[in-house]
Amino acid sequence: IDKKKDEFEKLRSAFDKQQGSLNEDALVQKQEELLQKERDIKRSFKDSQDALRRKNALMVQDLLKEMRRAVAAIGKEEGFTVILEKGSQAVLYADNSIDITDEVVKRFDNQTK
Repeated sequence: IDKKKDEFEKLRSAFDKQQGSLNEDALVQKQEELLQKERDIKRSFKDSQDALRRKNALMVQDLLKEMRRAVAAIGKEEGFTVILEKGSQAVLYADNSIDITDEVVKRFDNQTK
């Protein structure tokens, strides 16, 4: 993207210098060329952002999968019927004595090593 941006800046600089000496057809052609380069840069930038978003979503999905695996293992070992996310708005009250967050984090860390 930076390379395309540099090319665009060079073209625009050259266009600005030549603008007074170009005939109407050449001027229109150069303007179209600049507009096309600008669209290409914007498209490349958007494509890069989209790729990063997809990669981030996959990474988060993988982390959640591992976290759920750790939570399920603890639930089975401890005989829990249900395990709720403490930060969830559906939980109105939870005694801290039943909080297994630290245990889940340790299990998760051990699974991902």
